[in-house]
Formats: sequence, C-alpha cells, structure tokens
Amino acid sequence: MLSLTDEFSAAELYSEKMADSWEGIIEKLDAYPWPHLYPLEPFHKAFWERIWVSLKERDVDPYNLDRWARCCGQPTAAPE
Repeated sequence: MLSLTDEFSAAELYSEKMADSWEGIIEKLDAYPWPHLYPLEPFHKAFWERIWVSLKERDVDPYNLDRWARCCGQPTAAPE
C-alpha cells in the first residue's frame, strides 16, 4: 500500500481509527482501488472466503481475476 502514497495521503493509510469488524476493514480498503491491485501471495486460509466474497461484490480488474482466485483458494475465476 505504501506505493500508493503518491496518490493517497500517508496519513490516510495510517489512520488511528481501527476497524472492529470485517465490514469495517473492507470499508477502509474501499477508499483505495484494492480490487484492481495484483495480489502477490495466497492469503491465509482463514480469510479466503471472506476476501473472495468481498472481491466479487466489487468491480475487479478482469486481468487479475485469475490471480485473485488462486490467492483466495478458488479453483477458477469463472462466473458462478
């Protein structure tokens, strides 16, 4: 996320306000174009389904959808 500091204020990235729920975390992330980023590694298995569902509710970069699917433990990015 630090690479976004040219585009977004570093203060916004390090806000003292913490999210107290999954929805709060996603709401904070939605301030940035996270579904258009290129995920680098598989996520922790405890979060696969939550990330995948949140991602599918947003406008995802179609070029990265297969990568997101793999990082979320999905067999394919084909529409359900």
